[in-house]
Amino acid sequence: MRGLKLCSVALTALVSLTACEGSDPGEARDPAAPADSVPEEVASVLDLPGTPYSYAGVTLPAHFNTPLVRDMDNTPSDNPLTDEGATLGRVLFYDAALSANRTVACASCHIQEQAFSDNLKLSEGFDGGLTGRNTMPMIDSRYYRNGRFFWDERADTLEEQVLMPIQNEVEMGLTLDELVERVSAAPYAPYLFEQAFGDEQVTSDRISKALAQFVRAIVSYRSRFDDGVPKGLATVVPPGITHHSEAADAVRKAFGEAGIGPRDVSLVELQDNTVYYELAFPEEWGFCQPGESESLLERGETTPTGTLPINPSGGFLCFGEATTAMGVFQVCELAWQLRGQAGGRQVPGAKVGLAQTLGLGANATAVVLER
Repeated sequence: MRGLKLCSVALTALVSLTACEGSDPGEARDPAAPADSVPEEVASVLDLPGTPYSYAGVTLPAHFNTPLVRDMDNTPSDNPLTDEGATLGRVLFYDAALSANRTVACASCHIQEQAFSDNLKLSEGFDGGLTGRNTMPMIDSRYYRNGRFFWDERADTLEEQVLMPIQNEVEMGLTLDELVERVSAAPYAPYLFEQAFGDEQVTSDRISKALAQFVRAIVSYRSRFDDGVPKGLATVVPPGITHHSEAADAVRKAFGEAGIGPRDVSLVELQDNTVYYELAFPEEWGFCQPGESESLLERGETTPTGTLPINPSGGFLCFGEATTAMGVFQVCELAWQLRGQAGGRQVPGAKVGLAQTLGLGANATAVVLER
């Protein structure tokens, strides 16, 4: 390990939930559009519009349609997002009957007003027990490229992940057979399953797919960053003592101690609690010219097989929350990459890696590893 500048650091996460305001992440339907009537047995327990909210047809900003972002979409071909499927998933998400004693729903720990997480170190399960880890946010789950979930990524897909808390003996405490039995007994089940899947059959696979559709519909796309992209965020930062200048100083010193320059670096791990850093820092650190980083992102050059791989690990956001401790994971990722042990994230021929993170009070850390 060479080129280390270590300071006292702490990192805060900035998440905008503007896209998730209101009662539903879908867009409101046209009030002039004809609405089908909801059966009385469903209307007696749920307040649903006759025509589902638009989950699949939400118009996303242009930067969501670039090759880079489209490549991050983990939606499988056998479970495309539909209005009816996401509607069913939302109902299941808020239904406490999916826990053993009917007291806890998915939404009990994934609270919309708190970025679909909660403010607890450990969350409380159906019988008062505490979870082993804190609840992860669910925003933009659709755009996590490798599609694996939980802090340790033990779930191979989102479809697999959504059923695991339900089966957990602390969190919700049902078996899959009990889950199917519970959902089948719900008065809304026949109608909503037929709307979503074409017939009334309730299976754990269909429950999984509906929940996954709803989670993928939770997308933040009206944040200040999203509003600023069309105005050109890839600009030169004004001179002065800022987080940016301290970060650049740490990187320059790390390069100097390691005897390398930007052209020698095979991959970069940097903090991405705001995606703006992925636009600003490559320019400030000399990896590209001012104004070029946005086009690098759009062309997919920052992917593991691109010319400037940035955050092949998935970045801080893959851990759910940005903290300075994630700098340890950055270094671990560099070690795996340089040893050729990064699996599907592997950067071909990686020889030199740079990790950089920020802290409070304009503190910054940079680490260079060479193979």
